[in-house]
Amino acid sequence: MKDRVIHGAMPSVAALMVTLWPPTGAVASQPVEPGLWETKVTIELIDSEAARRSYAAMRKRLDSLPPDQREEAEAAIPKPGVPIIDSTRVCLTPKQASEGLVFSGVEEDEDCRTLYGERKGNRIAVTLKCEEPPTSGVGEVVIAGPKAWSTSMRTTTRLPGEQPSERLTRTESRWLASDCGSVKPDEE
Repeated sequence: MKDRVIHGAMPSVAALMVTLWPPTGAVASQPVEPGLWETKVTIELIDSEAARRSYAAMRKRLDSLPPDQREEAEAAIPKPGVPIIDSTRVCLTPKQASEGLVFSGVEEDEDCRTLYGERKGNRIAVTLKCEEPPTSGVGEVVIAGPKAWSTSMRTTTRLPGEQPSERLTRTESRWLASDCGSVKPDEE
């Protein structure tokens, strides 16, 4: 397993994986355990004619890249109907853990806006809207307690000159151990 994060081609992942360690905003939070956490991200481009055309167009754009860069970029492009699964590990300090997880209000970056609805039991509804590329979606966060949470988001992306394509993105975050081993905390 690699300790890395997917970048670039998936705006829904970037928006959904907002800065959780430490959380932003002064709202009620979900307590979490300090220590080593693993987040698994699964991205699947829903198989359709539009998705196959979009995939072919993305691959064609990669032809101008040097072979080593092209290979890495091809691995990051989801093939219709074939999930990409990646994971990353982070070390959460006791201070960060005491601040908890925050899935509330509005999170914005330069291209995307994520709106978290009211918490009902252990579930929180989520809506997403990104400007570039134009993407919208709905999903939910499920908080299983201080040692696990997950998300599920179905998004539609509309690239110029192409049919809309749909993607399903799921994350599963779980606490592994109180000792982070070789994974160092992100001290901001």
